[in-house]
Amino acid sequence: MFPIQVESILYFMIFVQILFSLYVAFDTNARGMNSVVWTLFVLFTGLIGILVYFMVRKPKPTLSTKDSNPPIKNEYIAVDQPILNIPDTCPYCKSPNTRKIRLCEWCGAQIC
Repeated sequence: MFPIQVESILYFMIFVQILFSLYVAFDTNARGMNSVVWTLFVLFTGLIGILVYFMVRKPKPTLSTKDSNPPIKNEYIAVDQPILNIPDTCPYCKSPNTRKIRLCEWCGAQIC
């Protein structure tokens, strides 16, 4: 059999601790959490710390997609302004302008 040295196991455990801490540091930044506190917590508590982090972490913020309707500022709504001739489609991306607003809902270009 291969002799297992205690030093090599200890070095491996330290390496894994550092990897866990780096993962938590980057993940907490992406989730808007305090990265310094969580990184030190996981570094010093090990496997228990990473399990606690996975249980209490915030969900990642999601980006809006084309299917979601973003909120529209009041200055872009042109319903009360009959003088403006707002087209039914965006001249740039050809998507429909069903809400009759000045900015395209899909590409963000100014329509009129």
